[in-house]
Amino acid sequence: MAILDKIYSFPIKSLGPLTHHRAILEKEGIRWDRHWMLVDEEGNFISQRKYPNLNLLKVSELENDFMVMDPENNFVLIPKTLQQGHTEPVRFSVNLWSSTFEAEIWSTHATQWLSEYLDHRVILVARIPDHRIRTSPYHGKPFSVSFVDGYPIHLISQASVEKVSEWCGESIDPIQFRPNFVLRDTEAFEEDHLKAFTIDGQRFEILKPCDRCVMTTIKPNQSSITKEPLSTLSKKRRDGNQVNFGMYAIPLPDSKGNFNAISVNHDVTLEFN
Repeated sequence: MAILDKIYSFPIKSLGPLTHHRAILEKEGIRWDRHWMLVDEEGNFISQRKYPNLNLLKVSELENDFMVMDPENNFVLIPKTLQQGHTEPVRFSVNLWSSTFEAEIWSTHATQWLSEYLDHRVILVARIPDHRIRTSPYHGKPFSVSFVDGYPIHLISQASVEKVSEWCGESIDPIQFRPNFVLRDTEAFEEDHLKAFTIDGQRFEILKPCDRCVMTTIKPNQSSITKEPLSTLSKKRRDGNQVNFGMYAIPLPDSKGNFNAISVNHDVTLEFN
């Protein structure tokens, strides 16, 4: 029986992960996952592809804020909500791959701190609920997403990571793939053949394989782009112009439109094509 081994979320896109014992699910995926994003002054999203030192910024959750800390233990707080009575947030048109939509400029103090860290002018923006609606041939109707690259949930398995490590001849950390869920007690690449899975009564529909990029080569606590595992995956896991590893999924609501919380170390019921 497959087991949910790890749950991760990434509150600020391209910054460090949070590790969860229990996670609350919403239609866009894990609550707060990719809720904020950095953009340049033209609204184009910023990621580790251009600024790999973003990988050195650690994120932790407090009661009312998220804290971002640099390697020298300098930190900045990002409030979860804006204080009542303050000026309404300014909306700003942003570009994320082929999508253009509105977001809200968030925390001028955090914007300044992050700009100084990168030595480049960036703007911190927060997502506006239901302002980024995707359509996909892999799902029957439009759906709301956060600042994820593709789809609400990204699933990988520990066995597949270990197989890639074997191919590469070096240890690859699952977090290099920036997943939401990591399964254990499966066969390597068993997830390739899924059509759905269920955890704690919460069902997820598998949508498509996840195509990989250079961000997979940035190891935890490092800020340099290397070769692996992308070089090996490009030989072993190529499908046309894509190099695939892991699967995208979407949480499905119950009959009342609700979503369940999920926890690690629970059984995962797998449904195959």
